[in-house]
Amino acid sequence: MRKYYSKEQYVEALKLRQKFSRKEIAEKLSINFHTLGTWFYLNSKPHCISKKWKNRQKYVYKNLGKYAIPKEIFIPNLKTSQELAYFIGVYLGDGNSYRGFDMVSIDYGFAKKVADILSEISNKEIISKPYQRFHKNGQKEEGYRIRLSSVILKKYLERITDKKKIIPKVIFKSNDDVKWALFSGFLDSEGTIKHPSTNKKRGVISLSQKDKSLLIQFKYLLSLLGIYAGIAKDRNYFELKIYGVNHLKNILKNGGFIQTNKQKKLMKIIEYSNKSNKKYWTKEEEFFLIESKYNRVKTKEIAKNLGRTYHSIYGKFQRVNGVL
Repeated sequence: MRKYYSKEQYVEALKLRQKFSRKEIAEKLSINFHTLGTWFYLNSKPHCISKKWKNRQKYVYKNLGKYAIPKEIFIPNLKTSQELAYFIGVYLGDGNSYRGFDMVSIDYGFAKKVADILSEISNKEIISKPYQRFHKNGQKEEGYRIRLSSVILKKYLERITDKKKIIPKVIFKSNDDVKWALFSGFLDSEGTIKHPSTNKKRGVISLSQKDKSLLIQFKYLLSLLGIYAGIAKDRNYFELKIYGVNHLKNILKNGGFIQTNKQKKLMKIIEYSNKSNKKYWTKEEEFFLIESKYNRVKTKEIAKNLGRTYHSIYGKFQRVNGVL
């Protein structure tokens, strides 16, 4: 049977909150511990209290007592801190600022890295805990959850990124290491490897977002780092795609993916591209090709001497000769 409390009990509980913990108040007033929780966090009130009275009490008791004072956290200078820049990148990807910071990842190594950064900021041990959830369609979601409740962190993240709409302006004024750190966080959070249907050994790095303006900002950030990318629409999402083996090598050189499976895919793509890349023709090789052709040397012999394929010799001769 549901128990109803009076207005006097509610007022007395709020007064005791200044000196006692919620457990102690529950014992003193014989009020349910969880009921006190809903009262103190202003989500629910006794039925006897009017809406007007609720609003007034909400204003009076908003930050009443030591248990309502937000805990201080240490937020380093974003312009020089690579760890914080990485964390902001993660937040711009899969993170959310519900009551502070909350994120779920299927990769333990990635989750642990984010948890370690949060531990350093909050001076509190943050652990990536196993997480599972069942959706309405019966699909099971598993991973590791990283969570920190902090009003100060919530306000900081929402202010500096305008609620995940912009890259902090200070990043563009910082050094390349901080720029790379922010992009690495976003890459680990949102990045994936995509293969063309015709050749599974080739691939590109793809980063998806519903907000195109955020991807445009990351495209500009990458251009400052010497990496050029394109943006395309894929159904209801926009994709930032990074092509070219040299750009992929540059990303791998500066950290790549923290997730082992994605890092292996990236390394395989680069390895395959190195093997299959066409060799550039030198002037000496072109002269040797033309001279051999006019001396009626067989194409197979020319290919063997130059270490090239039959078709590349045939195509190159026609281009040099002005046929193509």
